[in-house]
Amino acid sequence: MPENQPLLLYLQQNFNNLKTMKKFVAFLIVCGFAVAMVACGGKKEEAASAVDSLTNMVDSAATIVDSTVNAVVDSAAAVVN
Repeated sequence: MPENQPLLLYLQQNFNNLKTMKKFVAFLIVCGFAVAMVACGGKKEEAASAVDSLTNMVDSAATIVDSTVNAVVDSAAAVVN
């Protein structure tokens, strides 16, 4: 783009080149999203094992919380009595 030519006039003269560039950039963006979707897609087996381990962790945490709550309630009952 020459220095003395305004931007709007330059864009009007090179409109076809810009349309081609926009299509090319849009194509690259779509390809990037396609690669990202393929790369980030998790396998069902991995998801199932993650859910199982999370379930086990929650169950063990619930057991610990239950025992702690029972101990606190028992000690509070002893203080009240």
